[in-house]
Amino acid sequence: MTDPAARRDEEDGEEPRRRWVRGLAIVVALVLVLAAAAGYVIEGGLGPVPVRPSPAPSAAAPSAASSVVPAASGSSAAAGSPAAAGSPAAATLDAEIAAVEAQVPPLRGLEPLATVPTRVIDAAQLRTLLISELDAPAIAAATVAEQDLLVRLGMADPGVDLRAVSLAMLTSQVLGLYDPASRSMVAVDRNGDFGLVGRFTIAHEYTHALQDQHFDFARLGVSDAFPTDRVLAVRALIEGDASLLGSQWLPAHVTLADLPEIAGLVVQAMQPVVPPGTPPLVGAQLLFPYLDGLSFATSLHAAGGWAAVDAAYARLPSSTAEILHPERYAAGWAPTAVMAPDLSRALGPGW
Repeated sequence: MTDPAARRDEEDGEEPRRRWVRGLAIVVALVLVLAAAAGYVIEGGLGPVPVRPSPAPSAAAPSAASSVVPAASGSSAAAGSPAAAGSPAAATLDAEIAAVEAQVPPLRGLEPLATVPTRVIDAAQLRTLLISELDAPAIAAATVAEQDLLVRLGMADPGVDLRAVSLAMLTSQVLGLYDPASRSMVAVDRNGDFGLVGRFTIAHEYTHALQDQHFDFARLGVSDAFPTDRVLAVRALIEGDASLLGSQWLPAHVTLADLPEIAGLVVQAMQPVVPPGTPPLVGAQLLFPYLDGLSFATSLHAAGGWAAVDAAYARLPSSTAEILHPERYAAGWAPTAVMAPDLSRALGPGW
């Protein structure tokens, strides 16, 4: 029989270790948020990667998520997963994803209204997917236009290849995606071990699914190819919300078994988030919804909990100034409309 005093001493020694792990996890959360930031492709500024649930390029528009469920939704690793369907590895992966999906709603205060299909792919499949998306006519044209604009404004070197920059950034950093069109998720398994990064990614992306189900991304109008300042502000609310959830989920669910992976993430944090040669404006726009959005969501949460974050979807920020200065949003500040005059007659033909 174990001595009660010895057991208490053992438990007392274990608690500091847990606190240390959780403290380190909070630091690593920033690393994960930065990496997750690359889930947006440079598409005339910023635009979500339109992931399809089917790899067929000629497929019609994806269908919406199916039946309503009363509690936490299930998930499955569909065809295309590194783990073969029905294998022990696939079953373990399914269980890990389902566990995270059950953990998110109590933290976020939003219950799932529909199942969210999840497809797990490897790094090679991600690269193939990204190339097909970047080379789609609309995105390719938007990338060329953005590149030309940045060069003409002196914000990028004349030799910059924005497509190459986008592909390098996305293939190295993307951890997961949520597709509003199909209301499904894609997770990237890079090393055969889903691990802490995989679980954190599911928590972040599943939060997007809950946001979409409750607040309707289509209504929010965040998929414009050339986003306005308002669209960037709304995206910052969405990403800041999910990043805040991730910062709460991580310390609550990190374990001692995650220590080796955390050590690797700390080393990874020393590496640049965006590839060398990325135009500064592009990098700033890429990270803005996540970092400044997290500060904005945190200020809302500090003032009124998740209810205050939810209320922001009914009174959306209309300018990135409100994201950078949350006190303006709280005070009901609104940006001044600027009417640009028609200069076509003064400039002459050709403009």
